[in-house]
Amino acid sequence: MAHIEHQVHISATVDQVFEAFTRYAEYPDFMKSVDQVLVDDTEPDLLHWHLSIATVPRIVVTRVRADRAAQRVEWRSEKGIENYGTVTLRTLDDGSTELSMVADYEPEGFLESVGAELGLISQRIEGDLGRFATYVESAGDQAEGRSPVTEVLGSGATPSNRLTERLTPGDS
Repeated sequence: MAHIEHQVHISATVDQVFEAFTRYAEYPDFMKSVDQVLVDDTEPDLLHWHLSIATVPRIVVTRVRADRAAQRVEWRSEKGIENYGTVTLRTLDDGSTELSMVADYEPEGFLESVGAELGLISQRIEGDLGRFATYVESAGDQAEGRSPVTEVLGSGATPSNRLTERLTPGDS
């Protein structure tokens, strides 16, 4: 089992960050390996993740528990890549938020195992969290006609060139 821990500072309130983090369908806007997240119609805490990992399509089903009062989100996979984790939000003195993520997952196959050993998956998640911070912080830019997707991925971002960017090394 591989273990990941990351923190990111976000210039937004805990409520704003929690709200954005629990809009799962928007994850493809800032997570490079996520193609689509579908919320189950009958069980809203069940998420169906459509991923592209090293260009290989994967589906993972997770059960999520979001607790606004505790400012945390927990998940555990029920199908696909075995993984579980917790995101905890903490208000900082300046009113901004610290997002802390702890996750464990079981790499499947040779490529994922090598990627985990080399820290590539941890780097990808760190990059995703950085893009999430930018996504949340730029939410006010929408009123000025700028999209968080454009701010995070660069001008000219489209679903087709997002795929190209996913295949390009580097997560910064």
